[in-house]
Amino acid sequence: MPTRTRLDVPTPALLVDRAALDRNIARMAAFFATGACRLRPHFKAHKTPEIARRQLAAGSCTGLTCATVGEAEVAAAVCTDILVASGTTAAGAPRTLQGGGTTPDGGVDGLDTFNILDGFN
Repeated sequence: MPTRTRLDVPTPALLVDRAALDRNIARMAAFFATGACRLRPHFKAHKTPEIARRQLAAGSCTGLTCATVGEAEVAAAVCTDILVASGTTAAGAPRTLQGGGTTPDGGVDGLDTFNILDGFN
């Protein structure tokens, strides 16, 4: 089989320098390891469960932040503590709670949504 170069990879594609990725993840984990704050990486930066798994495994993380419920559903494969950064609406509340073992957290758009979410407890 001939050797492929990055120019041979169909796009869009995520190409990662694994050594640089691991070095940067370790650097962030070390920075947060000694302080009172913990890291909650934003899944939208890469949208890749394997990178999120590496971030969590490095330590110093309390969980992941996701921009949308859809991202949270993907991230739930590697993390059970997920903050949904965008507010949840009444229509999206049931979907937010279908995380299969995840503990979704986030804001709501009003009292009606709060009451819907509260009803699931």
